[in-house]
Amino acid sequence: MELHHSKHHQTYVNSYNDATEKMAAAEANDDPAAKIALQPLINFHGGGHINHSLFWENLAPKNSGGGEPPSGALAKAIKQSYGGLDGMKTKFNAALAGIQGSGWAWLVQDTQTGSISIKTYAVSISIQKRLSRINWPSTTAVKAYCDLGTSPY
Repeated sequence: MELHHSKHHQTYVNSYNDATEKMAAAEANDDPAAKIALQPLINFHGGGHINHSLFWENLAPKNSGGGEPPSGALAKAIKQSYGGLDGMKTKFNAALAGIQGSGWAWLVQDTQTGSISIKTYAVSISIQKRLSRINWPSTTAVKAYCDLGTSPY
């Protein structure tokens, strides 16, 4: 995990910072071509940083509940939607296998209805940006995720 944080995630942060500095220069020079060229880099690296930040913030040591099967309302929603944790894992892994190249799979829950679903997105598009694009309510909560195809550091 230290390697993933210090190399892979750090590369997103460094590249995002670099792209935003170049964007500031392009804005100061009123260079629309440069601004257009930089926007995908800002989206990609910014999304990678946001997604990884969610990952780190939701890790927990075993003595704090980490590594344990879900319980309570989430366990109930998983059972209702997938027949149980094993069924959810099967669907989650199938969703990951369908990603070409790198990307993310997310188990998301609509906190208004309690319904859950698995969403996949290529590369480093921020889950928060995607959920708003597909008209998920602002009360959507990310429950599980996996980064597929991380760089080999």
